[in-house]
Amino acid sequence: MKSYLLHNYKNRCKNEFDKYGFNWHGNNAYRVVNDVFQSFCLHRSVSGDSCTVEFITVPLCIGQYINKSYCGPNHLKKFENEGSWFEYDKNDDKSMEECVSNMIGYMQRYLIPFFEASTNAYDAYYANLSFQRDHYKDGIFWGDPWLFYLSMKANLYCEAEQHLTAWKCHIIDAYECNKIEFERIGKKLPDSYVSRIRNDLDRIEFWQIMINNADFDYFAKLMSENEIIALQNLGMI
Repeated sequence: MKSYLLHNYKNRCKNEFDKYGFNWHGNNAYRVVNDVFQSFCLHRSVSGDSCTVEFITVPLCIGQYINKSYCGPNHLKKFENEGSWFEYDKNDDKSMEECVSNMIGYMQRYLIPFFEASTNAYDAYYANLSFQRDHYKDGIFWGDPWLFYLSMKANLYCEAEQHLTAWKCHIIDAYECNKIEFERIGKKLPDSYVSRIRNDLDRIEFWQIMINNADFDYFAKLMSENEIIALQNLGMI
């Protein structure tokens, strides 16, 4: 049975935001603009007394990760540098209506302008940089894989190489931390995990070579193939 909060939320969102071309899949609203995928999704707490709207703007060229339910970890109150969610009384219809109205207000004030400023890979790259710089506790996460894909799609090759290097360092640091923790309890890292890390590093190192060799035709083909996969996942081709 659909909750009153969800019913009210979806009706309000459809009235306010469907004009921007969003489609719905469950709680997730998504759209494709040029070479960018954008989505937002209602996320309710297990306790049922708070919720937020999560969102993401990524390039289609991330490929298989994109589908109709794909969203991200960023949430509305990060626009005001807060970590809290929106609270409501699940037994009070008026309280739930006020909660939805508050979220709609944040979306009108912050989210839709963010989406509208991110309608191609070039603009989305700089919009994401600005968002992370202004609203992430530790500033820009240079090892963010999606920043690499955005920069490469936008033909920002120097920036793409920087993100690859930071991404590689992030993977190695996480691996070393996990290795130390497993050794502390007298265990070895699972072979499947070690293999996945090695494959990830091999791929990044190969991409670094291709960038240093200025083989941008390779990346153009890779990005194009990934975009086809994403559009197929969305049922758009």
